[in-house]
Amino acid sequence: MTRAPGDAYYTPAHVAARCVRWLAPRIPSVRTIVEPSVGAGAWVRAARAAWPDAVVDRYDVSPEAAGLTLDVGPQDRSVIADWTLPTDGRRWWDLAIGNPPYQDVDVHIVRCLERSLWVALLLRETVTGGQSRYRTLWRDHRPAWIGKLPDRVQWGGQNPHGGVDMAGAVLVVWGPRADETQWDWIPVGEEQPGLFGGGERE
Repeated sequence: MTRAPGDAYYTPAHVAARCVRWLAPRIPSVRTIVEPSVGAGAWVRAARAAWPDAVVDRYDVSPEAAGLTLDVGPQDRSVIADWTLPTDGRRWWDLAIGNPPYQDVDVHIVRCLERSLWVALLLRETVTGGQSRYRTLWRDHRPAWIGKLPDRVQWGGQNPHGGVDMAGAVLVVWGPRADETQWDWIPVGEEQPGLFGGGERE
């Protein structure tokens, strides 16, 4: 894949839906949700399906992000802002969910952990490795679950920079302090017949 401007690799709708179906039984009580890099809005739609009564806020640095204009609820809001910047007026959410831009992935994760009780981020498996991240991020913020996608993700939707990522993807879930991290597989759904992509895409 070639590098997309702004690291804008949008999650396919069927991948977000699979991840949220796997996640929802693990954290059933969700009243407020934030998607810190909304992009095309796949995570917002999947979260709305799982938790229809939750208030969903959407952030993105790009005013052109289609997910900012989704009509998902009267109390929801859209914010054009850089999620990685510190803020004085913190708002707390039950769940931060999505696929962070990898150019700022570490700061993005930390901001999610600061502002949300639960955090569920789709990451490349390569992000979970490395001694420096172990010493800083993973040791201090042990995930509760890691869900492994058994197939490769076809990123991008209509993005001309999209393509099949040869690195595996995992949904990393943080919550109240975990004593150990549980691993599981996120099943391939009927909407995705092929191993490398396929199925419905945005």
